[in-house]
Amino acid sequence: MKILLINPSITRQDVYAKYSVGAPCLPPLGLCYLAAVLSDNGHETRILDCFAENISTSELKKEVKGFAPDLVGVTSTTVAYATAQEVLRSVKEVDLGIITVLGGAHMSALPSQTMSECESIDVGVFGEGEHTLLEIVGRLSRKESLENVDGTLLRLNGHVEQNKPRKSAQNLDEFPFPARHLLKDLRLYSHTPFRGAKFTTTMITSRGCPFQCGYCDQSVFGRKWRYHSPEYVVSEMLHLKERYGIEFISIEDDNFLLSRERTVKICEGMIKASLNLGWSCLGRANEVDEEVLSLMKKAGCRTVYLGIESGSPRMLKLINKKLSIEDTRKGITLIKKHDIEVMGSFILGLPTETKEEMEMTINLALSLPLDGISVFTFTPFPQTPLRELAFQNGMVSERWTNYSGHPSTLPFIPEGIGQEYLLRAQTRAYRKFLLRPSYLIRHLATFTDPKIFVKGLKFIKALLFK
Repeated sequence: MKILLINPSITRQDVYAKYSVGAPCLPPLGLCYLAAVLSDNGHETRILDCFAENISTSELKKEVKGFAPDLVGVTSTTVAYATAQEVLRSVKEVDLGIITVLGGAHMSALPSQTMSECESIDVGVFGEGEHTLLEIVGRLSRKESLENVDGTLLRLNGHVEQNKPRKSAQNLDEFPFPARHLLKDLRLYSHTPFRGAKFTTTMITSRGCPFQCGYCDQSVFGRKWRYHSPEYVVSEMLHLKERYGIEFISIEDDNFLLSRERTVKICEGMIKASLNLGWSCLGRANEVDEEVLSLMKKAGCRTVYLGIESGSPRMLKLINKKLSIEDTRKGITLIKKHDIEVMGSFILGLPTETKEEMEMTINLALSLPLDGISVFTFTPFPQTPLRELAFQNGMVSERWTNYSGHPSTLPFIPEGIGQEYLLRAQTRAYRKFLLRPSYLIRHLATFTDPKIFVKGLKFIKALLFK
């Protein structure tokens, strides 16, 4: 069959508002995994990344008409859902006979609601998609019914039938490397300067997260942590370097450092293979020690990104972080000792949070020896534990286009704290952190990099004058 996989054309401005100049544009690895599995099973597959290629609706229709696919699969986060609906409608306008499938985070979080809202969806896929989409395509190619496919919703006789969830793949090594070659050009993509300034791409080495943080949704991959073997990870890194000339890899796992033994084996494999690649990862501050950090540094690790979230012990308990401020301080000190940079993420405007507690978060960020920060406003994503508390303690938006951590219009306005105050607090946090003379001097080499300098000036302008 002929399959077209589409990433909707939401803009960086839509997601990051005034901070868009420093925002990332990341490869749609989910679609690349799907494409690899479909291609390996004999299906002609293409990827259309409307986000990275700035493809308009008219251009999208032209691409669909020219390729004439049997099936179009669209992925969507919550913030991109409105645009995904437009894509699906456009596909049907080209040819009503094309089977349309919607998957991704938003469909996985709200499967029945999403199907009822958008009549242009023929099949909804919730949860992990590789085996589900492969079964759908296989049945269609054999002209079999799509009834009772695990992990799907299907329109039948005027109503929507939701089937049972599909069991997640336990051996991730069974999947081929993501089909990045189907993207137009890997150089269209970029990360933030502190997550990769050279020729950078992203990589996922594990799926799922066992922690129960109240702001986080795991509808797609679940709470069980599953992972690629160290051998697979090192082989994919070598593939990225040799085939594409990649110089830096941003590992986008929710928690790369969860297994100490696995981290050690991956680093040893990178060193043995003489990869000479820079890389960054995400983890928790209490998951590192001297031996692990020494190996990480030797293997090329440049940056560790930590979810610090709040400077208020009450808020840390509320979000079920299970990590103390003292644990965070100790972890950052240890990482910095090994000459590895540390990025920290923070959240402002949590349900029941006071102005004083927001100041505690900003002051904590300023007190830590961090090399960069991300300051998000709280987003009450569907199916997260804190969403109901948000309804009880403020105004929750039903406009999915607001569901970003850097919006111009907040998805949640806490009771007693206005939107203007919270947005100004976010800007003030960035301004206080990034515009300190000591910080600018310490990171002069980064800011004077020709690839970053112009963006840096625009970002500073946004902090000072908007």
